[in-house]
Amino acid sequence: MLWIGTEPGTDPSGVIQGNVSDVASAFDGHVALVFARGTLAKHPLTSRLNILIPVTGTAHSRRAAEVALALAQACHGSVTALYVSEVPLRKVWNRNLSLTRALRGGEEAILREMTDLAQQYGPPLRPLLRAGHQPAEAIVEEINRGTYSLVVLGVAQRPGETLSLGATARVLLACSPQSVLLHAS
Repeated sequence: MLWIGTEPGTDPSGVIQGNVSDVASAFDGHVALVFARGTLAKHPLTSRLNILIPVTGTAHSRRAAEVALALAQACHGSVTALYVSEVPLRKVWNRNLSLTRALRGGEEAILREMTDLAQQYGPPLRPLLRAGHQPAEAIVEEINRGTYSLVVLGVAQRPGETLSLGATARVLLACSPQSVLLHAS
């Protein structure tokens, strides 16, 4: 795994700067891009590690969660696993009972998997569900609401001439006042 740390490393719109983009794109393997901001950038050795992990149930998300849990374990930090459902559960309930049960089952299964994973690593994990929001919007809202020092997001490299890790990553890089770790696999 290649780790690249940078401060700030992006332009105001969240696009990753050329030198970071070039190195990450050229590496054939897992890459962790760390963008230092907020309390971790100011006091990296004394800040308490309180990590937010947006989870989706994908392999990228799980690998990023493992990285976050390992970091939290090493630093005696804590982790919040955030699952964002774009479908408002109340509206679904009124239209189709079986769909609501399927959504709840899927969301609960993903958050339960994160809880089980955290038990293997050791740090405390708080599962959190937000419904009826766009993922990037809900993640930024939760960052601003909580006391997080780091956001860890699993991403996939998109094809193209420049490094692109998706719209959610770009919004986080543009809007997060706290440090961001993007785990690309």
